[in-house]
This record gives sequence, C-alpha cells and structure tokens, in this order.
Amino acid sequence: MRSIVEFLGTKIIPSKIKATDENLFDIVEDELKRLGKRADLNHIDVSNCTKFSSNGNGLDGDGLFENTGFCGDVSKWDMRKALDTKAMFFNCKSFNCDLSEWNLDSIENAMFMFSCCESLETVPHLPKDTLTVDCYKEMFSGCISLKEAPELPAMKLAHSCYLCMFADCINLVKAPDLPAINLVDKCYVNMFCGCESLKQIPKIAGKDWRISIYSYGMFNDTNLNK
Repeated sequence: MRSIVEFLGTKIIPSKIKATDENLFDIVEDELKRLGKRADLNHIDVSNCTKFSSNGNGLDGDGLFENTGFCGDVSKWDMRKALDTKAMFFNCKSFNCDLSEWNLDSIENAMFMFSCCESLETVPHLPKDTLTVDCYKEMFSGCISLKEAPELPAMKLAHSCYLCMFADCINLVKAPDLPAINLVDKCYVNMFCGCESLKQIPKIAGKDWRISIYSYGMFNDTNLNK
C-alpha cells in the first residue's frame, strides 16, 4: 500500500494513513521501501493499533522495525493503546528518535523493545501500575547511549517483569526509584546488570530480600557491587 503524496511548494507532505493491527506491517514495509530507513513516518496513524509485534514468539522478524536499521522519525505516534511491542526496534543500532511524548499506558509485552538500540537517548513514559509476566524484560538492554531511565511507578509486579531491563546500559547514571512493596520471584533479577556508570542504588520500597527475587544480583557488574 502506497500513500498519496501532496505537494506544498517544494515541500512534500505525505497523506495520513490510518493503520490497523491487520495492515500496519504492510504499510510500514511499503513506506520504508519508498522513503528509506531514515523516513519520517509520522503520517502513519497508529492510534488504534495494539500489536507492534507479529506473533510474540521468538525474535526472528517479529518486531515492526526489527533488524531493519530504521533510524527515522516516529515521535508523534500515539501509542496509548499499544499492548504488544515486543522487539519493535530490536537491533536498530542508529535509532535515536525523541520518544519523550510516547505514553505506553496499556503495554503488556515490551520485551526486547529497544534492545541493542545503541544510539537511543530518550525513552517513552511507562506509567502502568500493574505489570504482566516478563513485561519489561530486556526492554532497554544494550542501549549504551542511554543515561537516564524512565520512572517506574508500578505497584503490582509480576514474575520477571524487570528482568535485565537495563542490562549493559553502560552509560546509565540514574536509576528510577522502585515503589512496589509486595515483590515477586525474579522481579528484579539483573535489572541493572552491567550498568557500570550507575552512581547510586535507587530507593527500593519492598523489603523482601529473598534470593528468588534478586537471584544473587540486581546490580551485577556495576561499581555499586565494589
């Protein structure tokens, strides 16, 4: 599917394209072929889309931009209805779009969403209060340019919800406070593993120190363990 292009002087303005869960992948594929990996894709309206991963199983081409090298602009996308963004930008090493206006209110599966996005410097808002199993697993792992994490206000956690969320974010200097009081197995396992620039341990409201929650390390391979 190709969008109609309108001309305004010398400026090309793509027409709005209304995407659905059924046609989103086809639309993006066509637009990337037409405009290239540095494309401004804000003319694609994703406000009613919930699935940005094709099937949620594995990491072989499931994410919308996975392994495409996409480094364009989607800063104006309305992501409030997004449920599944697994591996959406996986391995897009040059992707550094300003995501400060993104609000992932409804997210259920953001595993590997930005994993290996080595240039990423801004992150979306993650206001969700109740998390699902593996919800944020490795969401920002390998984001070596990231210096500050988003706020994480969730009070109801789930198994492995933060597993390796910021693993190997070697330039992360500030971690968010963690207000949840009732902790669950593996919720914080290796959450900040390899964050060698981290300055201080965040405030952790939960006082359950069972090994099964941390599995011997939340801050492995950081200066906080020295």
